[in-house]
Amino acid sequence: MLSVSAVACVLWLAGSGCGAAMVPTTQRTDAIAAVQSAREVGAESTPHASYHLALADEELGEGNALFEEGQMTPAQRAFECARADAELAMALQREAVVRAQAVEAHENIDDQRDNHLGTEGK
Repeated sequence: MLSVSAVACVLWLAGSGCGAAMVPTTQRTDAIAAVQSAREVGAESTPHASYHLALADEELGEGNALFEEGQMTPAQRAFECARADAELAMALQREAVVRAQAVEAHENIDDQRDNHLGTEGK
């Protein structure tokens, strides 16, 4: 006779699909959040960042389609790629902002130096 715990274990295994691929809900949520974050930092306004954001959008769409088809392992990979591309888009956007700030600071220093040199000669 089967014990209650043995029956519970069999029912749990049957309900879990006996090792079927896990539903990639965390990866999907992470990918969606990363894409939204990339948009929020303005990744669409920088060419390289915009390219990777577009890739992330494509991969997210592909992951959603695979998810709906029940193909969990390929969906998980697509979501992970989408997150990675969205994070790269964010990094590229941040780099572009910092680079622009550095150029502006350099120009300000040049202007101040030119103004200072111009007043010394008078």
